[in-house]
Amino acid sequence: ENSAIVLYYITTQMNFLHVMAHAAIDLLFPPRPTELKLGSTSLDSFFKMVASRMIGRIEALLPYERPEVQALVWELKYYDSKIASSYAGAILAEHLRAVLAEEMLHKPLLIPIPLHERRLRERGYNQCERIALQTLEHLKGQVVVAPKALARTRNTKRQTELTGAARKENVKDAFAVPNKELIQGKVCILIDDVVTTGATIMEARRALLEGGAAKVILIALAYA
Repeated sequence: ENSAIVLYYITTQMNFLHVMAHAAIDLLFPPRPTELKLGSTSLDSFFKMVASRMIGRIEALLPYERPEVQALVWELKYYDSKIASSYAGAILAEHLRAVLAEEMLHKPLLIPIPLHERRLRERGYNQCERIALQTLEHLKGQVVVAPKALARTRNTKRQTELTGAARKENVKDAFAVPNKELIQGKVCILIDDVVTTGATIMEARRALLEGGAAKVILIALAYA
């Protein structure tokens, strides 16, 4: 009985210290508002928010106007959140299952919109590549992730700083296919995180088609 009491006491103290440690961490490093918003939103809730919209040739899945979607994108794009990339991959995979069945596709190339090498060094990762790799976790054997199939040849201005025709001009000839044999005659699924006018992903599509891709399907996680 005494040993059971001692064990209970030790367990209680350890739980207390664990709670206090987390409280201290939150005090010193308070969670970001977007982190809190994402943490309080379930994956099932995101599935219910999916409201696909066609922007020209691009199919975009989530409305960026929703605060939860903004939190998802920001945590993915600027903080390399594991939860955000996991959620994004699951959402995209669910949509792609229908696309693969409808198009009767066999192992198409899943290509993330690339960052210029300078911006990649600054950020440390490509959020679209994170989405692609997480999507593959759900679709193993059904798609092939090809992050090197497309390269960004110019370090363009951020599209959010521009409007209208300036966006198209900004990304003109900004993409190239380093190895045309990789995409020759293949169906490519090109993915982006957020689209507004779609200028970036459309220019990337043009580069893939000129490089020899048989078809390019355009999908974005969210639309603004």
